Amino acid sequence: TYAVLINADTGEIVAGRGEGDVISPASMTKILTLLVAVEHLKSEESLNDTFTMTQEISDYTYQAGCSVAGFELGSTVTVEEMLYGTILPSGADAACALAYYTSGSIENFAELMNQKAEELGIADTAHFDNPVGISSEQNKCSITDIAVILQAAAAAMIEAYCDDVNEEIRREAAPEGLYLRPRFSPGYGDFSLEHQTELFRILEVQKKIGVTLTGSLLMMPSKSVTAVIGLSKENTHCMVQGCEVCGKQDCSFRRN
Repeated sequence: TYAVLINADTGEIVAGRGEGDVISPASMTKILTLLVAVEHLKSEESLNDTFTMTQEISDYTYQAGCSVAGFELGSTVTVEEMLYGTILPSGADAACALAYYTSGSIENFAELMNQKAEELGIADTAHFDNPVGISSEQNKCSITDIAVILQAAAAAMIEAYCDDVNEEIRREAAPEGLYLRPRFSPGYGDFSLEHQTELFRILEVQKKIGVTLTGSLLMMPSKSVTAVIGLSKENTHCMVQGCEVCGKQDCSFRRN
């Protein structure tokens, strides 16, 4: 049995059992598969793109004795269906389909997975050669590595949700002749984390939704978000995003 308990505020390991041992992650691999696939989507509309299930995928999953989502040979499935099929029933067929859709082959997709592992700082112990979690000497990581991947997946999900809120505000403001400005959250760039206290006071965050601040000004539950979004009467393009335009050089999730 392997386990690790990590302090969400500091990233410090509180307790563990074999947390540094390199093991076969099995189907936990699919969390990284999902993260990599989503990050390589061109836009939200790409969720409606389709892929036709192939004999190659059927043979691959059958020979390895994998659990599958049940997509039939020759059936056409959307990217959204492949994502759900990968993470909910832990479908190897869906995971392989994502790999082929994203990069053209399982081998190419494994390269993307390893690039992500490098980006997350876990490449010393983590390496992947398939999107499913089929056991091999080249598909391995520690339980701590899995925790890092889970944290990255959760961060990506929250960021996507914030983007959805941004879009909703943009649509509501448009009829009034107002245009969206960039989103800023305390603790990033020039927006000091010290502003968190004032935001909590003005919005009555703890009273209204039960989110609290720790002594280090981090929110609990973790992955909660506060942000300031501006509206302007001037239609000036400024909705830039991504690591290339972020000034926070010491972020552990920064892409070089």
